[in-house]
Amino acid sequence: NPPEAARVTIRKYLDAIAAQQAAKQTRSSAYVEVGLGHDTNVNNSTSQSQIDVPVFGNQTFTLNPTNLKTADNYYSAATGGEVSHNLNASWGLYAGADVRQRGNITQTRFDTLSLDGRAGVTFTDSGKNIFRIGGTGGRYNLARVHDRDSTGFSADWRHVYSPANQVSLFAQHGRNRFVDPAMTINDFDQTILGTGWLHALADRQSVMFGSLFLANENDVAPVTPANPSGGRADGNKQSLGVRAGGQTAMREDTELFASLGFQSGSYDKTNASFLRKRKDRHLDLSAGANWHWDKNWTLRPQFNYARNYSDIVIYRYNRRDISLTVRRDFR
Repeated sequence: NPPEAARVTIRKYLDAIAAQQAAKQTRSSAYVEVGLGHDTNVNNSTSQSQIDVPVFGNQTFTLNPTNLKTADNYYSAATGGEVSHNLNASWGLYAGADVRQRGNITQTRFDTLSLDGRAGVTFTDSGKNIFRIGGTGGRYNLARVHDRDSTGFSADWRHVYSPANQVSLFAQHGRNRFVDPAMTINDFDQTILGTGWLHALADRQSVMFGSLFLANENDVAPVTPANPSGGRADGNKQSLGVRAGGQTAMREDTELFASLGFQSGSYDKTNASFLRKRKDRHLDLSAGANWHWDKNWTLRPQFNYARNYSDIVIYRYNRRDISLTVRRDFR
């Protein structure tokens, strides 16, 4: 038997090895961020105050101010985290949650709060294929009032072709249910199927990405005395979307990023007021920078632009949002 001093030294080494193995088995990360910004359209509404309604012989109506484009300054706050645990070399578990709040300085009736959670299983095949499937759930508040709930599942597969290229397939399904009985007319189920690609450039400082997806919103609002035909005013929705973007490191502590997305959506029900089936085309642009003045601290200025064109005037809008966010990561 080794002497006592040797046994103590050996035990310390064994404990250190065990701690390293445990760290590899269980990983966790978290973040906190706060920000300030200005939004030219906090309620995603049209700027046209008077509209002609075909069902009333194109009589002109004036919209309520709450349904018109409204600008405001805002503050934002968010926190969240995720824990993953490897059961063995192939299988693992994960769970995470996020809380996000956005408060407007004057237009508080459009304040929002979202709580989202997720948990599931991962499977890794020799590091080349990564599968992930799990459940999701969320709650959304509008103006400090419980607005709607969501539940569903998500699944994705990533394949690493090379150190520079990854492809992915993903699927999501969710149930969205409004709490206020007067709003249940807007209940819907959503299914999304898509594929993505990520490419690292030869300089190892820049990445590009792209994705293509199909989405279907199934109109599931119940039949009620106030809604005898059931469903939303515009019915089911089918969409096709595409997104592309990239990120590049300008310096060791700074990255620039940008993305552009387009989505086309068609509804299958003739709107009873506007006597036509709604079609939308949505464009969005995002650009900004991440400055890491410390390995755990990030300052992010960002600009977002969105424009929705619709053949029904009340759904047309544009929006510009500029913000500055400070983030602290915990790893």
